[in-house]
Amino acid sequence: SEHIVITDSSSISVISAIPHYAVSRKELDTGLLISSLCAKAGLTQSMSETKRLIEQGGIYVNERQVKTIDEKLSIDDFSGGSELRIRKGKKKYLIIELKG
Repeated sequence: SEHIVITDSSSISVISAIPHYAVSRKELDTGLLISSLCAKAGLTQSMSETKRLIEQGGIYVNERQVKTIDEKLSIDDFSGGSELRIRKGKKKYLIIELKG
């Protein structure tokens, strides 16, 4: 199978190695906190780490910085597609897949 490789000045990473986590439209409709999603999906070790990272400006949805721990993921974040990317710091990614 083919792999797409992302390169930057310090690392090479294969897209298939990025963890994926599925969410449903129902979860989005009821209000899914980005902070709890990061912890639940394993991008961060805990809610307290997630809170600290958000306060320091270290969590991004696509390339938009998450400003508060109360921010929720919405269907608009998927931009009409079925996946979006959450980034922790400069190099750690999580792909969120929209199911159903």
